Amino acid sequence: MSPRWRFQIGFSVFSSPAVADGTIYIGNVYALDAKTGTEQWRFQTGSSVPSSPSVADGTVYVGSDDGNVYAIEGEPPEPEASITFADQESDSTSVVIDQVDLSHGGYIEITDAEGTVRGQSTLLEAGTHETVEVTLSPVLEETSELTATVYLPTGEPYLGPDGEPVSATALITVVEPVQPTASITFDDQKSDGTTVVIQQVELSEGGYVEIADSNGVARGRTANLDVGTYENLKVALTPPLTETQQLTATVYRDLDAPYLEDGEPVSATALIIVRPDEKPPKKIRCQKKRAVKRTKREYKQAKKKFQKGQLSKKELKKKQGYYERAKREYEKYKNRCK
Repeated sequence: MSPRWRFQIGFSVFSSPAVADGTIYIGNVYALDAKTGTEQWRFQTGSSVPSSPSVADGTVYVGSDDGNVYAIEGEPPEPEASITFADQESDSTSVVIDQVDLSHGGYIEITDAEGTVRGQSTLLEAGTHETVEVTLSPVLEETSELTATVYLPTGEPYLGPDGEPVSATALITVVEPVQPTASITFDDQKSDGTTVVIQQVELSEGGYVEIADSNGVARGRTANLDVGTYENLKVALTPPLTETQQLTATVYRDLDAPYLEDGEPVSATALIIVRPDEKPPKKIRCQKKRAVKRTKREYKQAKKKFQKGQLSKKELKKKQGYYERAKREYEKYKNRCK
């Protein structure tokens, strides 16, 4: 015995077919000629159809996992979709579909010029969806054209009037992501050992400031801060300081993710004088002098690179700023470091 005909659906079918008036109804939802297996029509719900169709008085009834029961009379309309995918700038990790209209739900697949799949949206319900973000993997390494194609939940593409898949192509210009920025002012100060004061901190994305000692042990932190500028923030120290020492205040975006400048955490170090009559330890005093020498040397090297066109004016100004700041710090201690 051999089969009379076969019809390839392309996905698993867990329900039995229904037969009425020479037509077989199966799956999600196919109407096939019982004698030849020829497809007469199909109707796609917003999800899978685990139960068997039921037919009564020429109407096909099916329950779908999308939460709906469908009554299909006669030959249903073909699935329809449209998509708008405009040229855009991206940080290389994702793209945005401006708008997609789906008559039967589905998803969007992103491919590159070679046809390699670079991303896929989540499953979308039937209707109109705007600003659908799709994560790219692997990320883009350079400006490229990408194509967004609309698919039915079953994995088959929506087809346009010309019989071709509904899709749109956009030029994705890769740009450097805007880096979060922060600044902090943490001056030398007198303290009773239980608190310190951060004179000013500015955060572009919010976060907090952590205080650590010279061994890298956290001694205190601020509450979570929103975007903005804050002045004279008092931070409690645990355990309290018992002697004069240096503390470092570092600005964090979130846990273990500090704000960065030139690849280094945004931070400031201050000498906390617990006993006003106590002189700063010699080690700390002399560090100020060494910092001036080091930043002066780096500034001179930066000027030479700038003159050769190997360094931007912005980078040169940064090096100059580090040098000027080190000089100001040293002025407080130069008479104690001889």
